[in-house]
Amino acid sequence: VRNVPVSCLPIPLLALEVQPPRTKVLKSVEASLRVDAIASAGFQISRNKLSNLI
Repeated sequence: VRNVPVSCLPIPLLALEVQPPRTKVLKSVEASLRVDAIASAGFQISRNKLSNLI
């Protein structure tokens, strides 16, 4: 945008093609009901990394 010319055209909202959300069913057995344990299974990242985000 800075030094490059850019042109935009308005389009109606109905012209946008919205993709349906991707879903995935997961089954997991966790030793505790801690939020970090459940979320780490769902997002497939370690509990340590996830606890820093919570």
